[in-house]
Amino acid sequence: MMATTTLETEVEHRGQIKLTGKHQQLVDLMLHHINQHYMEPNLSVETLVDITGLSTNYVRRVFKAATSQSFSEYTARLRFQKVKELLTETDLPAVRIGERVGFINSSYFYVSFKKYTGKTPDLYRKHNKKATN
Repeated sequence: MMATTTLETEVEHRGQIKLTGKHQQLVDLMLHHINQHYMEPNLSVETLVDITGLSTNYVRRVFKAATSQSFSEYTARLRFQKVKELLTETDLPAVRIGERVGFINSSYFYVSFKKYTGKTPDLYRKHNKKATN
């Protein structure tokens, strides 16, 4: 029997893991890539598979184990955070902001934003716009 187990085995058996060394570097690489490319509509788990060389299922498990969120949840949260910043800091139309952060379908963007924040983008902007002098 081996003294150490692989991250994959730990994920399968315990669901919770402690990332160290190589695995933490892979997670850091994935997070860095997502944070640099969140605005690309085609950003996907497959993109992370390409940059890490790992299997799709393994990327999903490692990512979830490290962040406690799925790739989709993490990416959506990041995109909506950027939308909220742009709504309060710029006068760009909401539809352009949605496109800027990776939403190519404006209807989906509006519905998703309202589900995420409880407000339409325009109402969110109205209630949260930073004062400019």
